[in-house]
Amino acid sequence: MAYQFIHLNTYSIKSGGANIAAEAGRVDGFCPHVSEPKKPILLAGIDPVSAWRKIERCANTTTTTVVVKGCELKRKLRNDMNVMLAAVASYPVPTSECDINSKKFRAWVKRSIDFLTEKHGEPLSVVLHADEKFPHIHFMTAPDLEAGERMADIHPGEKAKQNAGGRKAKAKEKIPAYKAAMRKYQSEYHDQVSQYFGHARLGPQRQRLTRAEWQAQQEADRLKAEQLQHITNQQDAMMIEKYDIDKLKTKIENEQRQLVKDQKLTKTWAKKLASEKDELAKEKCVVKAQTHTYEMKIRILEASKERLEGFNDKLQTEIDSFKSGTDRTEYYEAQIAELH
Repeated sequence: MAYQFIHLNTYSIKSGGANIAAEAGRVDGFCPHVSEPKKPILLAGIDPVSAWRKIERCANTTTTTVVVKGCELKRKLRNDMNVMLAAVASYPVPTSECDINSKKFRAWVKRSIDFLTEKHGEPLSVVLHADEKFPHIHFMTAPDLEAGERMADIHPGEKAKQNAGGRKAKAKEKIPAYKAAMRKYQSEYHDQVSQYFGHARLGPQRQRLTRAEWQAQQEADRLKAEQLQHITNQQDAMMIEKYDIDKLKTKIENEQRQLVKDQKLTKTWAKKLASEKDELAKEKCVVKAQTHTYEMKIRILEASKERLEGFNDKLQTEIDSFKSGTDRTEYYEAQIAELH
């Protein structure tokens, strides 16, 4: 087996969505087809049983509006309305020969989940089974019932049926539309996932190929996958290089913005320093003027001191003269003569 396998199913509460979730979750008694069941590997979301319980609760509490004889009535959803979408994608290499930890397998898982998420929305649960003949993933999701979504909003086949011929269209109009949409879905899965790993779109029996023709096609698919992988690696390398360039560009832009800020700050500080320098020069002039004034006052004080000292000497002479008994009249006459 070197051809793809991906399958979609929808389930209601009545049709046994709980059993499907239990089988995907490897609940005892729900997987008799597996000789030695192993615990599934959770890849995204919550475990399948919890995911179904969440869907079931939402379905049981959501109401829809119907018009009866001109009156709007609220009614619960019917228990046969499909409320869960379950997809199974299988890796076409026997489990005994497959390394589920290999880079190639993990790349297939990622591409498959990305494809399913793009087509059907975020998963409630994705698990990997590695206890059957071929390793495979179970993808579970549901329409947002509370927001008014229904299965046709997330299932391409159901949407094609809904859009085919209107509400009054018959099955012969709807079924071909459904099949065409699902064939397109399979081709899109091949284009986005399978061809990157050398998996054919169809098996040899469906294509009615001889063994030699099938082997030749497998070899061609293998070479194509190698080329695609090489291109993907180059694209990844370019993306990394672009990321590094963008990161460096962002760093340079940030440094340029910081440089502009620093330049503005430098100019601001330069203006402030110039202003402070002017203020300092003014204060220096004031200090200089005050110093000159103080020097003048000191000289005046020194001159006053000299006069006071001279007056003190004269006063002392007068005192000494009185003490020595000098005649007052002679003394004053001498003073008057000195003044004249």
